[in-house]
Amino acid sequence: MASSRIVVVHGTVGPDLAITLAKAGLTVLAAGPDTTIYGSPANTPPPQAAPVPAAEPALLTIPEAADRLGVGRSTVYRLVEAGELEVVHVGRSVRVPPAAIDELVDRLRRRPRRTGSADGRSAALPSRVEEPLSPLVPPAPAPVRA
Repeated sequence: MASSRIVVVHGTVGPDLAITLAKAGLTVLAAGPDTTIYGSPANTPPPQAAPVPAAEPALLTIPEAADRLGVGRSTVYRLVEAGELEVVHVGRSVRVPPAAIDELVDRLRRRPRRTGSADGRSAALPSRVEEPLSPLVPPAPAPVRA
């Protein structure tokens, strides 16, 4: 049987003293003008350290960037080739700064939405807007092929 340590505190146990005693492995059972504190560090379980969240890496690999975006590796490579996603080269390795992913998502959010068609599929946006012809200016003649 493990030995217990009994500590008698004459006076009121305030919050600071209670925390100090708890850190020492002692348990406060009562509070009052003459408080008895019982406990034994050997009988108390060690305090559990709160899990420390892993620090975000400074640079992500292409598969990590794909996971973060929820797309495939090929899509990330296409975004890089199109200049939509910034990358840095570390030696022969290609890495993506996490801030570049955040910037890409912000740009995608600001893009105009495509209008849907009656069957629920997205319709493509027109590549250019045709201006109406003025009734005062005749249309240009079509080029003649030889």
